[in-house]
Amino acid sequence: MVDERDTALEAVREKLEKLYREAAAATDEYNAAEEKARQQSAQIVALAKKIVEGREKLDELKTRAGAAAAAQYRGAGFRPRPGCC
Repeated sequence: MVDERDTALEAVREKLEKLYREAAAATDEYNAAEEKARQQSAQIVALAKKIVEGREKLDELKTRAGAAAAAQYRGAGFRPRPGCC
């Protein structure tokens, strides 16, 4: 009867060790996924900043182009570059 109890306890111990290993592996996977998500969030923030900077530059260029067109309209008109046309 002692042998059966020892065998049952050994089986429980082995099962418990297996569950601990699985939990450790799952924790490692979770931590890796969390780190990857954190890195991707940082990349999203950086890309969003670049988009804002690009839009600001585009707005500035549109404003300058509009000012140049208005100046040409008010002035002597469009003068092609020499050798252009």
